[in-house]
Amino acid sequence: MLHLNWGPYIAQCKLDTHICDELIRRGNISRELKISANRDLAGHFKEHTEYHYAKSDIEWFVNNTQSIWQEYFEGWKKYHDLKGMDVKIELYQLWINYMKSGDFNPIHTHGGDYSFVLFLNIPEELKKENETVREETNDKFAGPGSLSFIYGPIDESAISHNTRFPKKGDMYIFPANVRHMVYPFKSDVERISVSGN
Repeated sequence: MLHLNWGPYIAQCKLDTHICDELIRRGNISRELKISANRDLAGHFKEHTEYHYAKSDIEWFVNNTQSIWQEYFEGWKKYHDLKGMDVKIELYQLWINYMKSGDFNPIHTHGGDYSFVLFLNIPEELKKENETVREETNDKFAGPGSLSFIYGPIDESAISHNTRFPKKGDMYIFPANVRHMVYPFKSDVERISVSGN
């Protein structure tokens, strides 16, 4: 697990492909059943393309990612110099986002104590668009389809944001009150991610 060493304790890890593929399969069922999450979320999507997972899916996900949560909170305790503190994990929301051209997530925070975002599909066309825009603008991190975390005042003497272009299986765990956003893209593709609180 990689800790993004700035401000809040945000960690990045990689999930196995079989977990990602199963989340896509289960997410497609929620999509077919039209269990829309659009009204509950910050996303600006042209279509209803955000869906809640069923309770059984939440239980399955927690059971299959137990070691990741343990590793995150062990690191979190060390980061905050907290010894002997027990952490109870209860995932109460889990949803899937099917982001398309022009869709974006504005700066927002989540409910609960901790949140995560996991990337299930990052099409090659989006990767190429991101690389082209970053080369044209000389920006090393931000660009179409990127995830950006924002923390503290905007000040040239400190790092106030941390932006990542994800790959399939990348998962970021972070305090729910950390502001974050997703940049829009133009490619005619579908970028799939899962988030939870």
